[in-house]
Amino acid sequence: MATSRVSRGRLITLTAEGVALTDELIAVHLDNQSRLLFGLGEDERADLAGLLERLALTLTASDD
Repeated sequence: MATSRVSRGRLITLTAEGVALTDELIAVHLDNQSRLLFGLGEDERADLAGLLERLALTLTASDD
């Protein structure tokens, strides 16, 4: 017999200040990513993306 698990949750919303802060932090994060990847060419970025995807799959599989 299969059992299902129901989880409880709550819907939350950010305040206007929270939205503004999130927008600011996302911009800072994206700027930092651009800075970190600046020295890589297009092919190197594609290679890195593939390697990171493989790593993520490995980590996800080890959580099971």
